[in-house]
Amino acid sequence: LGVAFTAHPREDRKRGRVVGWSWAAPLVGSSLSVTVHEWDAASGALLASTPTALPSAIAPHDFALTDSWYIFALNAMQLNLFPYVLGLTGPVGALRTTGEGAVLVLVPRPGGAAAGREPLTVRTEDPYFAIHHAVACEEPRGGGGGSDGETIRLYTAAWPVVGAGPFLGDWGGDVPLYDDGKINPTLLLETTLRLREGGASLERSYVAGGACIDHPHVDPRFEGDGRVRYIFMSWCNAEGESGSPPGGYCRFD
Repeated sequence: LGVAFTAHPREDRKRGRVVGWSWAAPLVGSSLSVTVHEWDAASGALLASTPTALPSAIAPHDFALTDSWYIFALNAMQLNLFPYVLGLTGPVGALRTTGEGAVLVLVPRPGGAAAGREPLTVRTEDPYFAIHHAVACEEPRGGGGGSDGETIRLYTAAWPVVGAGPFLGDWGGDVPLYDDGKINPTLLLETTLRLREGGASLERSYVAGGACIDHPHVDPRFEGDGRVRYIFMSWCNAEGESGSPPGGYCRFD
């Protein structure tokens, strides 16, 4: 009771596992209790559970994984729960974006190169809004001899800039209006994290030609695998304009 489960569990075919996480939000405070679970994909047996806490009162919609890490992108949002509990507003009305930078949290994965380390929090000054993650993968060590989990690439469908205000406030009206450019486009964001003692450096850029896309996925055989090559996603327009309904599909190499 009071515990929810992610909308987007992941399959790790290299290990033969299904990975997902449960969470419980507090009535007050700004910390989210999370437990990441790994099950055997064939038998359903629970193999590992990793409890942690995220510095947010609002659960992220998605997560990513590599051989060494679970990765959460926390959007800059505030939750005003009491009007919702009192029936004065709906769930979206209880949410506001703050216009501050997104936060990335890396939680060490059991059996990986980072096992036994403390979770790592990387704060950014970029007010983007992460929606769905396509994949995360670790760069191989020099010479191609596996990975030490120290350089990570994360691909995310994201709104480039979200200011302070009501969540989805730029949609307006009874239904979204796609023809006046008011709605944020959804772009494919490439984030490169280089871990170092005490923190990480971060680089980000928008790829796939700046096209407006959503729901990026990879071949599930390469989930969290540095050998992954293609990302597949729905395609709206090549100009990266307001998030119109999808009109096709896109493949990014």
